Amino acid sequence: LPHTGFPYTVSYQTIPHHPAATGNKVFVIMQDSQFRVKKLKTEFNGDVLIISNNPVYPVEVMNKETTIIGQVVWNGSKESL
Repeated sequence: LPHTGFPYTVSYQTIPHHPAATGNKVFVIMQDSQFRVKKLKTEFNGDVLIISNNPVYPVEVMNKETTIIGQVVWNGSKESL
């Protein structure tokens, strides 16, 4: 599904369940009523980290209010996701 509400366009595939998130996959998430495109990484203790490509932004721990919408399969950005 394409979405252009970001500063760039991405296509993503919806997922019916919580994925086994790794640092090599990029997801569309809904957090605080905003769509975000972020890398997700599951820690050994079960926490899911939200990681930005931009090092200015700190790593966050995903909370129960965050929804994973889908996995990014294509992006129209010059930046590599």
